[in-house]
Parts: sequence; C-alpha cells; structure tokens
Amino acid sequence: MAFLINQTHVDTTRRAWLKLVNHVWRYGEHKVDQRGDKIIQSYDTMLVLDAARFTDYIDNPIFEQQFLDELFAPSLGTFDYTYGSRVQPQLANCLKLLKKDINTRRAVINVYDKCDLEAAAHDRREVPCVTQGIFGCHNGKLDMTITMRSNDIVDAAPADLYGFGGIQKYMAEECDVEVGNLTLFTKNSHIIVNNSIDKIPRLLSEL
Repeated sequence: MAFLINQTHVDTTRRAWLKLVNHVWRYGEHKVDQRGDKIIQSYDTMLVLDAARFTDYIDNPIFEQQFLDELFAPSLGTFDYTYGSRVQPQLANCLKLLKKDINTRRAVINVYDKCDLEAAAHDRREVPCVTQGIFGCHNGKLDMTITMRSNDIVDAAPADLYGFGGIQKYMAEECDVEVGNLTLFTKNSHIIVNNSIDKIPRLLSEL
C-alpha cells in the first residue's frame, strides 16, 4: 500500500517523520527478514518535506551530524564503501550541470552500484540502502528526491533526512537558488521490532 506524507500538513520535519513511523507501526505487515529479525514493513512510502521545513536535528543530533559530515567525506577508511565515498565525488559534476542549466534533468547521484548487486547476490557484505539522489529545479527552487530500496525508519531515517537535506542546502547555495522540496521515496520502510519496540510509545505520544 502506497503512503504519502506531505509536510504542508504538519509543522515540523520531526512530526512528519513521526507520522511515517506511526503509519508503519499501525498498518505495516509483520515479517521476519533475511537476517532473522522481526520487522514491521510498509511498501512504497513517500515523505515530502516542503521548502519551509525546519533544519533542526530530528531525533539524534550526534548521529545525524555524523551522517551529514560523512556525506561530504570521500574517504573509505577500512570500509568497503561509505556514503561519502559514493556521494561526494559526484557533487562536482552535478553542480556543473546545474550551473550550466538550472533546469537540467541530468543531475543525478548514483549510490547503489552494479558491484553492490553482485555483492548482495553472493552475500559478501552490506550494501547501500540509498539508491539515488536526483536534483531538479521547480519554481526557482532546487528540489531533491532521494530513492531508497530499504529504510529503518526509526533509527536511520532521521539521519537520512538531515544528511541529504544538508547536501540539498549546499547545492542550492552553490547554485544561488532557494532550497525546494526534499522527497524521500522508499520501497520498503520498516521498523526492527527488537531495536525499536521500547521507543515507539514515547515517540508516538508526541502525535
């Protein structure tokens, strides 16, 4: 079942995120995933944060800031991949395209690579949850759409929103345009029950 949350109907990014958590918690399908974890999942969710969204931290300031910093850092360290190693090297070409023509439809960051598909098929390592970041200008504002194959919406989604929102803000500033909508489309939004069951009542009490 597809599900859409538009921030024009709520007052903060945190509240928009909590409404998504609430939807999966109440209406999601109970499953056991490939790791053996009990999860509650919902398919084809879309969260649209409007241009007037708050830029404050959403849930975990330290983790969210660390993820934003990682996105701008191309170093691999001891890992097979980092989001920074995939995202940061592509920003310059996206900026080149956008500065040449702010209405370009070609400014796309590819995160999930063919090597990830091969690694997943042979159970070699973890692979990115984010697949793409797409920039587009609408009404003079720079929008960004993030597509994800899978997202732990309690523990990971706030960092995704804050981190890629930071990338969008940087790109808009470099192009001298306003920040537009940030859209997060996820094929599989899920709650890992053992990790999150104690947090859910507190979080949903805010709604």
